Amino acid sequence: MMRRTSHEFYMRRALDLARIGSGRVSPNPMVGCVIVHDDVTLSEGWHHAYGDVHAEIDALRFLQGRADGATMYVSLEPCAHHGKQPPCTEAIIASGVSHVVVAMTDPNPLVSGRGIQALRAAGIAVTTDVLRDEAEHLNRAFVHWTTTGLPHVTLKIATSIDGRVRMPEDQPRYITSVESRLRVHRMRASRDGIMIGIGTAMWDNPELTVRLCSGRNPVRIVVDPSCRLPTTTTLVQTARDVRTIVICRDEADPRAQRSLIDCGVEIHNVSADEDQVVDSRDILRVLARLNIASILLEGGPYLAGRMLRDDVIDEIEMHTAPIIIGSGPVWFADNDLSRWKACHARRVGSDIHAQYVRKR
Repeated sequence: MMRRTSHEFYMRRALDLARIGSGRVSPNPMVGCVIVHDDVTLSEGWHHAYGDVHAEIDALRFLQGRADGATMYVSLEPCAHHGKQPPCTEAIIASGVSHVVVAMTDPNPLVSGRGIQALRAAGIAVTTDVLRDEAEHLNRAFVHWTTTGLPHVTLKIATSIDGRVRMPEDQPRYITSVESRLRVHRMRASRDGIMIGIGTAMWDNPELTVRLCSGRNPVRIVVDPSCRLPTTTTLVQTARDVRTIVICRDEADPRAQRSLIDCGVEIHNVSADEDQVVDSRDILRVLARLNIASILLEGGPYLAGRMLRDDVIDEIEMHTAPIIIGSGPVWFADNDLSRWKACHARRVGSDIHAQYVRKR
């Protein structure tokens, strides 16, 4: 049997390969695969795009499906069910692989241990939980979406030292540095959807596209309970080019809804309470049904505050610029942030980037 350190070496490579699929495979997970024999890498593969062959098949086809006596490293348990692709376990068993090393069990109840059981029943040795924490972190959006039925939500905040999230009208538009904005565009490219509230849509008239780096545009989502989004905004004018969704109340003006639909906007309705407030989880349930598994919540302060209070935020990405604005909305107003802790902090350009997760 290979040394544990060797297992971790090859699994780390499988995780690196899996990351190549970021922004392309959702709502499927990112998966990488490495096939090794006598400490020589024979083949590598990864899941390239949603609906495409899985990582194991991608690696095996380079070897014409044969890998006798080899060890396969895969960052997620191989599937044992028919979906868009046939079961990977069948191809692995037929290939002659003698040992499969798995980073994490698939949380999908259609798989969840069945792939490992099928391999072991065929006489293949299986080692599990190699770099499991790293694998679960990589696919945290997939795990969350699969186990909760809701998209994984990352709140992105660009703020001044005094917590302001909007520059005065006579000042430059952006609070943070170009380096921070580049990082945010990379985050956009890795998420299924990008969400803002109607206030931000009307105040900033944003594009919400990926422009500073390569990558796909996420689905643009505007939470607009009363359906007030003007048809003259950039979001509506480009809706036929970039998928755009407006979430509004059932009772919202039907003529306004029809005007947006005629411009190429998708309208999805949710119910509201007696105060005409829509529930955050109802919004997320609608998006989950559309196979939107991960969301970057970019504003504004009202929507961010409400989703924090509704406890549907899974992590916070904050870029803090070394400036004091002195007036305007504060992103954390009326929110208890004591349950959040910083797990990562570093300098990005002139700003400080910090990632926050819930305290356990």
